[in-house]
Amino acid sequence: MESQMEPQPMEMDLPYQGAPVDGPSVEASSVEALSVETLSVKDPSVEDLLKDVSSAIRKKGVFAIGGHVQDIGKLAIQWADKTNGQCHTLRFPLTDGASQDSFNALLNGPATMDADDFFTNFSPYVHGILAAINQTLPWSTHWARHQEEDEIAVKAELCKLDVYSASSGRSETYVDNPLLDRQMGTLVICLPVPHKGGQLAVRHRDRQVKFDWASQHPNTVQWAAFISDREHEVLPITEGHRLTLTYRLLGTDYTPCLMANELKGLDQELLDFYTGLVKLIEKMKSTGEQYILGFSCTNQYPHTSRSSYEYIHHMLKGMDLLVYQALKRNLRGVRVGTVLDDSQYVESQRELKEMELERLEEIANNTQGRWGRKWPYDYDEEALDEDTVCMTKSLSPAWVEDWYRDDEDGYCPDPVNNIDGGFSRAKVKWLNCAPEKRMCREFSVAVASVAERHPSVTWFDSAAVIFAWVGFEYDD
Repeated sequence: MESQMEPQPMEMDLPYQGAPVDGPSVEASSVEALSVETLSVKDPSVEDLLKDVSSAIRKKGVFAIGGHVQDIGKLAIQWADKTNGQCHTLRFPLTDGASQDSFNALLNGPATMDADDFFTNFSPYVHGILAAINQTLPWSTHWARHQEEDEIAVKAELCKLDVYSASSGRSETYVDNPLLDRQMGTLVICLPVPHKGGQLAVRHRDRQVKFDWASQHPNTVQWAAFISDREHEVLPITEGHRLTLTYRLLGTDYTPCLMANELKGLDQELLDFYTGLVKLIEKMKSTGEQYILGFSCTNQYPHTSRSSYEYIHHMLKGMDLLVYQALKRNLRGVRVGTVLDDSQYVESQRELKEMELERLEEIANNTQGRWGRKWPYDYDEEALDEDTVCMTKSLSPAWVEDWYRDDEDGYCPDPVNNIDGGFSRAKVKWLNCAPEKRMCREFSVAVASVAERHPSVTWFDSAAVIFAWVGFEYDD
């Protein structure tokens, strides 16, 4: 396996271009065009920002994530010098003379030390790093093609310790082999040693995620995890030394973990869509208007199951979890709710409207005749608004509604007014799209009716949706 290198607190670059920095001079006309373009995007609208965030979420799967751990406890590395057999113990942070002596011994040793040649008490399991990875990367579309059918999570296997120094001028680029030992990804831990430079750049096609671990607090352990077969490069150290532990991420059985409310587990600023989402929320707040943001869950959950509907937010995974956490970091009113598929009711109201329009046309043209339609057809205009959805702001188990008696064979109840389920119609700004037929749905409610002594049942299913209220005085 090829080695993996690292830098972290990553910043999202513009689409990565392999072209050199120095290039042909820019003509005046190009500068003028750029200036006009720059002016035109200084104050983007809510719709512009919504489009940007939606594009980032829909079109760009996650291939690299990162985070940091501040409460690391007593972290140490121990090894024996192969030349004289002397044992060294390096404790973090580097505050006493003994640690500094061991650090100097490490710097004078090999730049890379295999896992068999040293010991560390640091565990990515204890500090929640593996929990964060297992609820995000294994559910990425980039990850899916590497995994076996039963591999929906990973375990970490320590691989090596790397030392990077400013004096070495060391800079390396790697592409790991995903077929090696069923490796699905790489985890890099940056130990708390002051340094500058040495960013880790992870690339996929025209995108780049850059981890700059020099910017964090000196007592903080930082980490990056990324999917195999992605090019990753360690840039040169300009000052000090950087120590990293590298782990192979190998496919394994899934272990449940609860990340929904662990908002500090990931550095969400590193995600493609996060900066755009923050700008969108700030823009919405500045308008003084009220908005509902929606994200249709991309994975299936038992959101109408009586035994589990209250815990769906803890089951979120992949992009669903990342969007939920990003919204929770910026807004109080964030919940997992549902959008009901009320297309049957909407279609019945559309037919009633057409019949009413025909009746009005007959009256206008005086073509009703003796037996013409004289009484109006009442229909629900709000249900016909294509910008609204029938939603609930919380989850509930599936149920059967009380019987309704009606004189029409084609009776279809209004979920808002005829079903006691907390449904309402609202306009939603979608971060991806409103639930579609192909998306995951579950049976939600059935309503029984009787017409001319013939019973019938109308049933509705629903999709799980993450909702966020912007500009509301929301009380959780």
